[in-house]
Amino acid sequence: MLLNDSSCKNARAKTKTYKLNDGEGLWLFVNPNGKKYWRYKYKYNGKENTLSFGAYTEVSLRDARDKRDNAKSDLKNGNDPAILRKGAKQLAAFNNTQTFEAISREWHTQYINNWSPKQAARILRRLENELFDDLGRYPINKLPRKIFLVCVQKAAKRSPELGKRLLGYCKQIFEFAGLTDRLDKDLTLGVKAALPKYISGHFACIELEQLPDFIKAIYAPPPKQHKLANQAARLAMLFGCRTMEMLKSERSKFNLDTAMWIIISDNVKKSAEQRRIKRDHLVPLPKQAIEIILELDREYGENRKYLLPSPVKENQPVCKNIILSELDRLGYKSVMTTHGFRSLFMSVSTEKLKYRMRIVDRQLGHVPKGEVLRSYDRAKYLDDRIKLMQDYADYLDSLFKPQQTERNNHGNSSRCRSTVSYHYSNGTSAVEFESLNTQQAYQIRHVS
Repeated sequence: MLLNDSSCKNARAKTKTYKLNDGEGLWLFVNPNGKKYWRYKYKYNGKENTLSFGAYTEVSLRDARDKRDNAKSDLKNGNDPAILRKGAKQLAAFNNTQTFEAISREWHTQYINNWSPKQAARILRRLENELFDDLGRYPINKLPRKIFLVCVQKAAKRSPELGKRLLGYCKQIFEFAGLTDRLDKDLTLGVKAALPKYISGHFACIELEQLPDFIKAIYAPPPKQHKLANQAARLAMLFGCRTMEMLKSERSKFNLDTAMWIIISDNVKKSAEQRRIKRDHLVPLPKQAIEIILELDREYGENRKYLLPSPVKENQPVCKNIILSELDRLGYKSVMTTHGFRSLFMSVSTEKLKYRMRIVDRQLGHVPKGEVLRSYDRAKYLDDRIKLMQDYADYLDSLFKPQQTERNNHGNSSRCRSTVSYHYSNGTSAVEFESLNTQQAYQIRHVS
């Protein structure tokens, strides 16, 4: 006689375990403690086996019969249902270890060489701070789309740029999980439309019409406590380099005899391919920059480690915000940025001094599209770049002292001679800075 819900519910405990038959191998075992369990008995390859379907009432009579029928179907197909269930449990256990955080960290480790160390650390920090607390514990194939959306929206509400970047990281993480057969969907689809619109912008830079007033402000003698910041800002303006290239540069990389600064490869912003191919960058020093460096030598010693030493931390460079603080003091907060000096350098060089873009680009450290990276020549256009750097510095001076600079129709001014006195520990010397000739320029190519 087949079981029904009433007979299952009313089965009383006895001194020994007994079982009630529902037919076709399905039994309800009743233990002396009153607990009841479903068992399915079957034969596979002539051997008797038993499957447990769980406790009654957690598994109802109908559910137990469904499980039995599924097992019979497996047997009919030539499979042992016990082995199939064991495999399913192992897969479920594996999937439960494949959490969003675990796969995100695996993705980060897999592609870490595609980024600079600083960028790699920033990506992982963003994931840890913004997503792992709420999403990290979920198996990636069970990650709720709604919770994912809420987390990204929360970050994007504070910073649209941050939301955009997190969404980009997650898209790559989901693609990585898909390539390794651990996910078959992309939760980022359609999420972008639900985020605040991110409008990318250039780093703030003054217009050329504002440059004369800016020059007068930055050339004005600063208060003593702001002198180092002012020197840093003026050098950044003269070099047109990336901020950290200058702030991290060591004093030994500035050769005042050849008027050349070598930016070592580790300090140069590079793509993944460029990081594999070490390429230094040369920056000719105009006489105005050398004057500032000599001021720093007198104040901090010629043998200091960094060009711009921290006034509070020994053997450390100044903090990265020192130039922004000086721009703020001068009244140019949000109007001019440190990176804006690069835009200023390009605008003046091309629009006012009429230099060719390829020369300006090379001086800014850009590798032209289509150029074979391995054949990159750090000294290419060096003669022109030497003239460019001095012409640019002279032009800035001319805005403060208009009679200083005169240009010809070709945009190549003659470099005025200037004698600068500087002090070493053994007394005073004088150096005369003139245009470097071709022979000297080629020698510089081999500076190591």
